[in-house]
Amino acid sequence: EYMGRITLIHEILVGMKAIKVFGWEDLYEAAVKNARSKELSGMCGIMYCRSFCSAVFFACIGVVTFCVYVLYTGLGYPLNIITVMSSSVVLVDVIAGVLVFGAALRELGELHCVFQR
Repeated sequence: EYMGRITLIHEILVGMKAIKVFGWEDLYEAAVKNARSKELSGMCGIMYCRSFCSAVFFACIGVVTFCVYVLYTGLGYPLNIITVMSSSVVLVDVIAGVLVFGAALRELGELHCVFQR
């Protein structure tokens, strides 16, 4: 889509005199607007996906922490400040790995977009 718009702009610049002589300005203007809207809709989809991935991975911290504490107390272990602090350190390390994985997925999506161009 990006290359299609660039090719269209190149054709317009090369044939500017013919476009002016025959009065095709409106036709080419509509074609450029159409190509640009297709390009922007693709970029918008990528940004929505990127935002959704970020939201999911940042929400994982709270969800995983809550589930671990519910499971821990559900198994009958006492929940005190020492347990909470020591498990929080471990959970932060685990969640950091999950967030790095999410960032890697996002970068792969951006690379896919770049290679398509």
